[in-house]
Amino acid sequence: MAKILIVDDEEGIRMLYSMELQDEGYEVITLPDGKDLVAVVDKEMPDCIVLDIKMREYNGLDLLQQIRKRHYDLPVILNSAYSSFKVDSPKEATVVGTKGFIRIHAPFYCPSAFTLYLNGQGPQTFEFPYEGNGWNYEAVEVMDCLRAGKLESDLVPHAESLALMRTMDRFRAQIGLKYPVEK
Repeated sequence: MAKILIVDDEEGIRMLYSMELQDEGYEVITLPDGKDLVAVVDKEMPDCIVLDIKMREYNGLDLLQQIRKRHYDLPVILNSAYSSFKVDSPKEATVVGTKGFIRIHAPFYCPSAFTLYLNGQGPQTFEFPYEGNGWNYEAVEVMDCLRAGKLESDLVPHAESLALMRTMDRFRAQIGLKYPVEK
């Protein structure tokens, strides 16, 4: 069973990740901040880390540097629910791997190009159009299904959508969130 370490200062986010990943059969360890992160990684040896970028007292990007010094190949997923992340963050991003790195062009949260740098090779830049905020892909899939006479998508079948909604409903119940139409 793979072990995943979740590092986030928001309890609700840690809870959501834990519930979903445990349902999928993963062992989950959580930390509320980066205080003892490197020691926990050394001791627990997780297979993957999900690391919040913007925590109250810690910067996830700085913590990533500390992790990389000791565990270069350990997969780390960076995430953030920080609302002004676009304003406070660098405009480009770099993803570093064992065989090279990828530079995601500005603004990295909605890029139109990236450059691949593989060890021993020249850089390759890939350009693609920016097509909206992401919902356009769902709209295209709906239209493709309708044109084909399908009642559900092969990409995200009903069962998967319902399973996701059940997970979100459990999470909402645990944190006491109710929609206005609920009694």
